[in-house]
Amino acid sequence: MRSGSCPCSEASSTSFPAPSLPPACSPRSPQWKYTSNARIVDKAELKPTDICLEVGPGTGNLTVKILPVCRKVVACEMDPRMAAEVQKRVLGT
Repeated sequence: MRSGSCPCSEASSTSFPAPSLPPACSPRSPQWKYTSNARIVDKAELKPTDICLEVGPGTGNLTVKILPVCRKVVACEMDPRMAAEVQKRVLGT
């Protein structure tokens, strides 16, 4: 490389291989979104003494599966409509 030249200019002439497809079970694969909530709760290995933080609970599908297996769930939802829905859904549990 020449002194004072940008290393990016040399790299731009180099071709890079095309990215490979993600494995079937990776979070980037389309099948990932179809993982059941029960399986997610099982993988989390929650204990009855745990306090669980759920970011973006939406309508609470995962929240209702988490509640029976841990001490407390703290759910943070930005959308007030979704927050009202999850509160209504888990009220009394």
